[in-house]
Amino acid sequence: MAPRVPVEDRKLITRLFLEGLPQRVICQRTGRSKTAVSRIIRAIRNLADQRSRNTSRTNSLLRQLSQTT
Repeated sequence: MAPRVPVEDRKLITRLFLEGLPQRVICQRTGRSKTAVSRIIRAIRNLADQRSRNTSRTNSLLRQLSQTT
């Protein structure tokens, strides 16, 4: 198994991704492989999806509660 990408590198990859840089450029700037960068970006997207679903559920529950009172 490949060694884990250090936290500082993951933060940099996240920042570059959120700035809208292409994956190829992120790989070049960080010196990380396409596979490593892809996995980190996938994790970012998954986390964003989970948070979005949780927010949607919370908003739905709040609407239901406000209608019953």
